[in-house]
Amino acid sequence: MSGWWAYLAATFSSTSQGGPRPDRPAGQPSRVCTKSLSADPVTAPPPSPRTVAGWILRHPESLSEGEQLRMKAVLAHCPELEALTRHVRSFAQVLTERHGQRLPE
Repeated sequence: MSGWWAYLAATFSSTSQGGPRPDRPAGQPSRVCTKSLSADPVTAPPPSPRTVAGWILRHPESLSEGEQLRMKAVLAHCPELEALTRHVRSFAQVLTERHGQRLPE
């Protein structure tokens, strides 16, 4: 694993186990852990690259509420993926609404 996938995996695993995040000093608690409503931390594995790609390529309205929330969390961690998502959705709109004249020559 490389890049932000490794960071995302480390963030999800360390915060779900109550440990420090990689971008915080060892003695400083994570905000996720301090905002927990119950004593048991929520354990959610990070989404796979294939899952995230599926979310990006699907129509936004076809995503479930849970998928939308997880996608927002992923996009919040990676501005490059957020830009990619905007480009994909813009291109999909050009294709589905037949706005070919908007494409550069």
